Amino acid sequence: MPKRLELTVEGERGQLSFETLATVIRNSFDILTNLDSAVSSQPRGSLDWFVTDISFGSLIITIEARPKLPDVDNGPKVVGAMVNGLAHIQREHTTPPYFSDYELRKADAIARALQKEGARAVRIRDIDEKTTAIIEPEISSEISQLIKVRYQEIGSVEGRLEMISIHRQPRFSVYHSITQRSVRCKFESKILDMVKEALGRRVIVSGVVYYNYRHEPIRVDLQKLTILPREEELPSPKDLRGMVPDFTGDKTTEEYVRSLRE
Repeated sequence: MPKRLELTVEGERGQLSFETLATVIRNSFDILTNLDSAVSSQPRGSLDWFVTDISFGSLIITIEARPKLPDVDNGPKVVGAMVNGLAHIQREHTTPPYFSDYELRKADAIARALQKEGARAVRIRDIDEKTTAIIEPEISSEISQLIKVRYQEIGSVEGRLEMISIHRQPRFSVYHSITQRSVRCKFESKILDMVKEALGRRVIVSGVVYYNYRHEPIRVDLQKLTILPREEELPSPKDLRGMVPDFTGDKTTEEYVRSLRE
């Protein structure tokens, strides 16, 4: 069954400005499509989105995600990432999985639009899971703290490289293997071939790392890109046994190989 999402713009009937509505819909769509690209590892996304119902009082729009390919449906994961991610910001005050500063800025644009006359809040509900996230004007200050650079230093970020873009400033995103938070990385076009080679691979991105007040990396100005070996390229315990005495320190060979894979 196609995944359904309900978008409610709360406000008095007849008082909601078209500008506010357009801002809410445009930025909600941008969040969904970028989360789709992040989840599916497909730059153009894996889902099409259709409006299946509209009702009034507060304006309620029901949206349905339909997979572009019949054998892969990322709709549940994408809708879950959006609803749970927006709720995560209010609950944990940290950047949620799959969100980069781009998605945070889009959510902030929605919150700022609600400060104008006509709309009080936006409710985004996963109809099937019965979970809800609420965007209100007050969330803007929290998001602003998450996207604002508090300090910078030379460092590195490790994760899976995805979503290459060469529009204006070449950039890609790195998704942390455990938290799945997204970090935007700028690079020079002369290394584009190397970046393409690393697409979908685990990498270490080194350079100037910018952090928010929660000490989360927001973005990196790339100076060095290191492509890590694939799982099948790592040595097995049998390959390592007896090659270099004390190579694994106080760990067994199996424990050492397991640490390389984590």
